[in-house]
Amino acid sequence: MVLKFSLKQISSKKLLSLILFSLCLIKEANSLCDALNCPPLRGLCNNGECICENGFATVNTNHIKSNGIFCNYTLKSRYIAFVLEFFFPIGAGHFYAGKTILAGIKLGFFVLIVLSFIFMCCLLAKNRNDTNAGSIILTIIIILSLVGLILMQIFDLIGYAAGIYSDGNGVEMN
Repeated sequence: MVLKFSLKQISSKKLLSLILFSLCLIKEANSLCDALNCPPLRGLCNNGECICENGFATVNTNHIKSNGIFCNYTLKSRYIAFVLEFFFPIGAGHFYAGKTILAGIKLGFFVLIVLSFIFMCCLLAKNRNDTNAGSIILTIIIILSLVGLILMQIFDLIGYAAGIYSDGNGVEMN
């Protein structure tokens, strides 16, 4: 017995059901691990599940779309961020992690300290015998900026060492 039918004989409800069923099958097929959706150097298929290698993760957020690919995101190292922040306390660790606003704030504090110090040296060289209000105000600005930079540095080093900070995309650092 041969079944013959045409699209005209299929009702719209049956056609919609057929399409939805097909999409569910495609989605289920894509959720299984294979060589196409689990890149060989980033993940390993194990019983139909993609297990990401160290340094990679599957991320699907507003900024990063996985598109069915597992292990699609390279994790940032918190140790590298810690070392950068330790040796370059002007926000280098934040720049590495992708946190440009925090890095800009720290860099701004550093520039404020340097410029205030240069301006104060110029004022003191010009008026060697006088202590004027300008040099006192600049000294206060330098001290407050330096204290703020030191406090931020302490919090940042603790945050990177303890693994509290995430990267600029909100993903936990490796």
